[in-house]
Amino acid sequence: MNKDLKEKFAFTLGATHVGISHNIGGTFHKLVESFTHVGISHNTRRVGFTLAEVLITLGIIGIVSALTIPNLINKFEEKRTVTLLKETYSMLSQAMIYVVNEHGIVDKWAKSNNQMTDDELKDTVNKTFDLFKPYLKIAKSCSAGETTCLGTDDETIRALSGGVNSRLTKKNYNTFVLNNGAKLLISVNSDSPAGMSCGRITSAPCVFFRVKTDNSKKNVYGKNFFEFHVFNDRILPAGNKNTTFMSFAGTCNLNSSGRGCAAWVIENGNMDYLHCDDLSWDGKRKCDD
Repeated sequence: MNKDLKEKFAFTLGATHVGISHNIGGTFHKLVESFTHVGISHNTRRVGFTLAEVLITLGIIGIVSALTIPNLINKFEEKRTVTLLKETYSMLSQAMIYVVNEHGIVDKWAKSNNQMTDDELKDTVNKTFDLFKPYLKIAKSCSAGETTCLGTDDETIRALSGGVNSRLTKKNYNTFVLNNGAKLLISVNSDSPAGMSCGRITSAPCVFFRVKTDNSKKNVYGKNFFEFHVFNDRILPAGNKNTTFMSFAGTCNLNSSGRGCAAWVIENGNMDYLHCDDLSWDGKRKCDD
């Protein structure tokens, strides 16, 4: 290979593969040397963040987290409550079917009236609970009048509006925990007049189930405390659209007791009544509709 070819060959390789400009002398030694130093930058600039930039970024992340994380937690808790309440209602409904098939309608076994003594009332509650126990998967049962199964020593149940709605001071209830974690209270309607029928779903029920859905110390209707009503041959969530007793419109909003929210949660799968006040059975079912 003559000198002209070497120089032409060296120039081609250097220009094509090295990608930088060199003062090539035409010798193969120079070409190899140029390859050896390819990729080495002699004008490197180090890039980083100042302390102020890092602190500003962390501050922005903190602000965004403070605004979004509580909402995400609340949404998660509401979804969990919806799921647990639906599951518990299914379990109670199945148990109710078995009890009626075995013992007849409620009028035959759970009627009470406002003339009963405390001992008679307790006896009625105990007998009613005993009918349901074989058909429920109970993880823990507490004696009459105990609140420990509810996960609290507080005997007050608060309204959505913030005040105290009722106090569990009559001791006319039993409490227990299902294997799905739901905490339940069963009681009979001690305010029933003598001879009252348990069959009319537009009137007061004869038996109440109240369900607590979390482990908090407070009991609040419509948030973690929900009510189910037992009539002659069925159990219905409070506030259902077919009854005027404890209606959704009157008892499930932030200015009410919150006792009529169970039906809404089960049928609509949300707790949006906590976030807007224009929901109804015949209108909006979600705040963002």
